Amino acid sequence: MKLIPLFGIRLFLVITLYGSTHSYCQLTDTLAFPVQHKGNQFLRKFAIPTVMIGLGIYGTTDNNIINHDEIREERFEYFPGFTNKADNYLQFAAIPAVFVMDAFHIKATHVIKEQLWLLGKSQLIMFSLVYPLKQWTHVLRPDSSANNSFPSGHTAQAFLAATFFYKEYGKKYPVLGIGMFTVATGIGILRILNNKHWISDVLAGAGIGILSVELASLLPSLKQLNKHKISASLVPSYRSGHFNMTALVNLP
Repeated sequence: MKLIPLFGIRLFLVITLYGSTHSYCQLTDTLAFPVQHKGNQFLRKFAIPTVMIGLGIYGTTDNNIINHDEIREERFEYFPGFTNKADNYLQFAAIPAVFVMDAFHIKATHVIKEQLWLLGKSQLIMFSLVYPLKQWTHVLRPDSSANNSFPSGHTAQAFLAATFFYKEYGKKYPVLGIGMFTVATGIGILRILNNKHWISDVLAGAGIGILSVELASLLPSLKQLNKHKISASLVPSYRSGHFNMTALVNLP
């Protein structure tokens, strides 16, 4: 099969990731209007990440639509020596951006305690999905460095951070929200250009990142827990090269 030009690959990535998340932003913005049906609420929150995870799973199969082998071949043809470590740091960029805006007293959706609680829940869900999947699927990375390629943890983290930012400031500042999703999309592209992930890994990781925040937003807030006299805290830790989060809940 004739290889797709690199421009086509990059356009496909941008349309798939950025286009999907831009639609997600538009869907999320409907929060300003009453939700009349539970089906509409489910569509608004979960359709986009579900489709992206589905595309990632589909990309692991032998198909002619999302062919990660062809994309990898073009990567070697056009960027054989490409390496850039920016993705290791930019994956978190949207998170400190939230707290910087808080520091300048720019009104967010939640107060800082609730922001930290939402972020902690989201991270916990994301870790609980990404790392078991990596061990269970046992997919070899493109550079053959390890058998933990699927899904992309960097991309999941980047889209989690972008979704977290959008939850807090995206409705009031939509351009900034879309900008954060654009950065997250760039992380996914860098993971492929750095030969660390297949496109299927990136698609699934993006979906998981968005899904984690949406699921976390359905869990009780600190205010709701306090009403039932339940105290909760999140304890971060770093072990064996991985950042982890542990939830501690004290029941009355």
